[in-house]
Amino acid sequence: MENKIEKTLIRILLVLSIGMYLFLFGFSFLFSYVNTVLEDEHLTRVTDSIVVNAIAVVLVISVIYLVNRFNREKLLAIKTERLALILSVLSSIIALWWVFASGAAPQADQYKICYAASQLNAGDYSSLEKGGYLAECPHQLGIVTFIRFLFFIFGDGNYKAFQVASVLSVGLMVLCIYRITVILSKDNHIAEIISLILALTCFPLYFYSAFVYGEIISTMLIMWGFYFFLKLYKKFNYKRLVAFALLTGLAVFIRQNSIIAVIAMLGVAFVKMLLERNKKTIFILIALILGVLFQTATTKIIYSTHTADDAEAIPSILYISMGMNDAGRYAGWYDGSNFEIFERNDCDSELAAAEGKEIIRDFISSAKQSPVSCVNFYLRKILQQWSAPMYQSIVMNNNIEGEQSSIVKSLYEPGKTWSFLDGWMNIHQLLIYLSILVFLICSWRKSSNLVDFVIVIAIFGGFLFSILWEAKARYVFPYYLMMMPIAGIGIEKILDILKRNK
Repeated sequence: MENKIEKTLIRILLVLSIGMYLFLFGFSFLFSYVNTVLEDEHLTRVTDSIVVNAIAVVLVISVIYLVNRFNREKLLAIKTERLALILSVLSSIIALWWVFASGAAPQADQYKICYAASQLNAGDYSSLEKGGYLAECPHQLGIVTFIRFLFFIFGDGNYKAFQVASVLSVGLMVLCIYRITVILSKDNHIAEIISLILALTCFPLYFYSAFVYGEIISTMLIMWGFYFFLKLYKKFNYKRLVAFALLTGLAVFIRQNSIIAVIAMLGVAFVKMLLERNKKTIFILIALILGVLFQTATTKIIYSTHTADDAEAIPSILYISMGMNDAGRYAGWYDGSNFEIFERNDCDSELAAAEGKEIIRDFISSAKQSPVSCVNFYLRKILQQWSAPMYQSIVMNNNIEGEQSSIVKSLYEPGKTWSFLDGWMNIHQLLIYLSILVFLICSWRKSSNLVDFVIVIAIFGGFLFSILWEAKARYVFPYYLMMMPIAGIGIEKILDILKRNK
């Protein structure tokens, strides 16, 4: 009975996820969203050539198939753990080169969190007063605290220290992608090698190493959280449990959106507890909850005495209402209305939330009157985020300090180098979506353990969140990185299908 319930839940997830990846693969085959002007973060829709995309995907899969067919014994003889270590070091070296070669410096929210960190280290807590940046955005307190620590150790304003931390995270991410693939593929060497290649050739991963924000570091931490979650269900021990709690807690501490992945793990663990009623799952649930509480407790202990009594945060409803704007035909894109509405209401959360709810009611009323326009809106909103192969990775790092080499400059200007990278990432994205689709279809009959699908659940949760919240392509990039282990297994399954039907 318990096994039937778990299988039913898995099949519901598979139906939803297959629908999601069919949608993403189909539309990404037709369109891409790219940054055509470096100064503008908004994305422009480009109609892709179906023939070129089809030929490119078939060609890449054919190359992988031929390499696997004629060199299988050599591939199986590779010590993948050693290869993973080498490639993780290589990826960090590439990221380090990019950080110093690009000359990218903080801007917008990056600059604000660095400035706030400097202020707090100097004993200036004005950002926690009514209308201050951290009072309005308390979700930034975790990352600001981390930057404060780096500035204290490496010098005030030394944002390079954060970028180097991101560089190290790139290597750890590549290693973690491999480790997760080992577990999910049951130590399939070919899947492991493919997932490593996918990670190594994901260029936005390197470009975002210069981005002074939480995407790379928090994603690395939550990926290792997934790894220990899977390991705990394979073989439980308390050292892994402690590591798991710390990693998930730190991930949420650095970037609160990591809570979506934590919710996925909580959901799976809760179902397993109801079905199996064992102590292991109870300990895992407690570790997750303690990890999440770590962020709240730490920031409260550090900042509660410095936060003004009348300082209120921007209510979450304003981020949702902002996700319903269509200014300039950029569906749900950030437009600053959350700050504008909040400050217009004298930084009163209740009044601002009421205005946000009114905007949502108006949107729902308009959607009822024109369902086609509503469908068109959400179609554009989804594709602007999930069909943007470069994930804004260059344009989000366009505040340049110092001289750049000719190679780097070519990436910041439309030309052959930029076109090559954008073209490759378009194929990369199509390959990821296709391979996960194959993985999910192949899982219909064989899979019976919900734990193995925790990353699939987290990605689907991220997909739903991207529909609800304000839109930016960079917000969904962490979920793209989460796809790598599953995609490696999916491509291996494609090779197996081709082998059986040759």
